[in-house]
Amino acid sequence: MKFPGRTRSFSRWGAAAASCAVLQATRQTELTDCTVGRAMARLPRGGRHLPRSTSSKRASRTGRRQAPERQLGAFGGAATWSLEGAGLELLPLGAPDDGLAQLALRAGQEMAQIADRFRHIANGDGSRGRRQSYLRMRHGQRAPMSMTAAEVLEAAEALARERLGPRTVLNDCVVIGDFEPNLPRQELHRDIRREAVDSTTYGLLVPLSDGARLHVVPGSHSPRDALRGTFRHDEVVCVDVPPGWAALWDGMVVHAGDAAAEGTTHNRPNRLRLHAYAEQPGQERPFDDKAARRGGTFFPDRDTDRAKLELARRS
Repeated sequence: MKFPGRTRSFSRWGAAAASCAVLQATRQTELTDCTVGRAMARLPRGGRHLPRSTSSKRASRTGRRQAPERQLGAFGGAATWSLEGAGLELLPLGAPDDGLAQLALRAGQEMAQIADRFRHIANGDGSRGRRQSYLRMRHGQRAPMSMTAAEVLEAAEALARERLGPRTVLNDCVVIGDFEPNLPRQELHRDIRREAVDSTTYGLLVPLSDGARLHVVPGSHSPRDALRGTFRHDEVVCVDVPPGWAALWDGMVVHAGDAAAEGTTHNRPNRLRLHAYAEQPGQERPFDDKAARRGGTFFPDRDTDRAKLELARRS
């Protein structure tokens, strides 16, 4: 099956190179409540994979790698993802001979020793096993990082600038790790409040180890003035992000962090990945408000917008 190309213009890739950024993905096959703001019970890995694509398109730009090709799930069948269409792209940090995949893996090993002050991230169910350590924050705070981690961060920022514009900066850069073997998949959520229709914040994930994954609802970032809050289970797609690549997504895209991988060590940073927000200077970031959420439960009297999400159909 041939994947349709994309037509867009941006300096680094060109339309032909961009049309090759096909994601490796699996469908969510479990029956589950996919309401935004609900965490998911931990699932065994190895969910049903979709058939491999027979397409063998190559980027026209010499030295550019292809993303792992897999047939995608619910969003239009087999398709090529883009920020404009699906709301998420998988992009290489550099050319194959740059050695950025190995550099990222080495950075992960080093940051597992260097990073401290890990703080738990809301998971939607009270879990405290997903934690982050601050590296470079928006208002100037800095934390120690290895030279290789700094190189990976620099490559990620260069990628964001070439894709989103030369003034783009990476704000609130953190390293995230899994600390509990029974950590469930994170709740489905948006990074930005859905009424902030003019927001141009993007999320960025750069693996510093093998096995990085995102659970994504492609296309959930639009239409901006009528965003849905509940999705069928077969609309949630699991995206594998290999070392040397970056996942870049629209802040309105519904997504979630993966459950802990097999072999996760208790109370140690496992499967490290870099996370940041790609933004324009001075841009306000209207975070999705989680103050009214307790263990994945919504309080309609405190959070009217979130209460509306539960009116949508369940899968």
